[in-house]
Amino acid sequence: MTSLAVVSVLLVAVPAFVFGSLFLYAIGDHIAHATAEAVAKAEMRALKSVDEGHEPFDPAVLGAAIPADMYVVITDPIDEDNVAAGMLPRVHPYGKVITGPSWHAVVHYENGPIVMVQLQATWALRGVAILLLVIVVMGCVAALFSRWLAGRSADRLIRPLDDLVETAEKIGSGDGTVMQRRYGLPELDRVATVLERGVTYTYDLLERERRLSAEVGHQLRTPLTALTLRLDEIVENSHDAELVADEGRIAQEQVMRLATAVDDVLATVRSIPLTVEPIAVDDVCSAQVREWGPVFAQHGRALTRTGKVGEYAIGRGPTLAAVISTLLENALAHGAGTTTINVRNQGTWVVVEVSDEGVGVPAELNVFAPGVSGAGGTGLGLATARTLLDSIGGRLELVAARPTTFGAFLPGTRGDGPKPVPATAP
Repeated sequence: MTSLAVVSVLLVAVPAFVFGSLFLYAIGDHIAHATAEAVAKAEMRALKSVDEGHEPFDPAVLGAAIPADMYVVITDPIDEDNVAAGMLPRVHPYGKVITGPSWHAVVHYENGPIVMVQLQATWALRGVAILLLVIVVMGCVAALFSRWLAGRSADRLIRPLDDLVETAEKIGSGDGTVMQRRYGLPELDRVATVLERGVTYTYDLLERERRLSAEVGHQLRTPLTALTLRLDEIVENSHDAELVADEGRIAQEQVMRLATAVDDVLATVRSIPLTVEPIAVDDVCSAQVREWGPVFAQHGRALTRTGKVGEYAIGRGPTLAAVISTLLENALAHGAGTTTINVRNQGTWVVVEVSDEGVGVPAELNVFAPGVSGAGGTGLGLATARTLLDSIGGRLELVAARPTTFGAFLPGTRGDGPKPVPATAP
């Protein structure tokens, strides 16, 4: 930037210097010629006055009027008779002879005197020197100012760049609190916006995968526990072929339902639409009672099934089973007394309620918020269950806080209901 400023000053200063020098030369030349013409005219008038009988012109008057930086020489008019007689015209010098640079001007009117004027050029050279000095000073000032301005501009650019680099390093180390930084420079702001967009996408992807891992792990934990108990029953009663066959069939159903539930969780987290169809609510509830009955019995508690029978709903059997399983796990971990699975109708909805005889849910606790747990759990179960039920067009609600009653709502239908269709949330 300093070099650019110097070049800019030179582009202006050089023409200004040349023009100023020529202007001063033109002024000096004009003064010399104007003086010569004025003196010649005055001399012509003086000679005419003498011819008319007036007193002759006093040279001292002219000599006193000549400034110190000017030398004037007046040569009388040439008389041919005098020249023929060998008499040369008289020469009248006024002032002092000038040495050094000067302007010269000569004026000769017909039958009049010859006037030569010499004007000293010292003042013009001084003016040129002053003009040159001014240009040099202006160039130095421009260079210093441009250097200061370049430093300021560089600092203004370097600081945001350093900050952007530091922000990128913090983002790379996993610190997302430094986002939404702007610098007032369009180019850097565009870079920051693109970086923020990419980081947001990456964080969302990582959060989705983290949530996926947590939800899959949560969905697997309890069913695997129930499956382990079922296998223990098979091992302990291996001599009873009928019991082993029955328990093996139930275990096989659990594994298949567990695989489907995991697929549903994956599809939900990845925003893949699920296909729904008419399901027999009784079959799902009965299977859950069979699977969870022994678990509740081991904890000295009872699990019962009440309410309407023969109900059909639009949804997915494995998804409804996973939701009921989550509610039963929640009742086992946080509730008390008998746990009841009740089926009822509410308008066009089929509602599967799970309730227990515990102390209930605190009013200030949002049990469906991710990460919220009433007794030190992971807080993922109810949030995941609500998400799963939403994905097939249902909803999960806390029907009553005391006693704790959760309701899984699904659109009701008859057994010969509509064909399977992609699920849409209500």
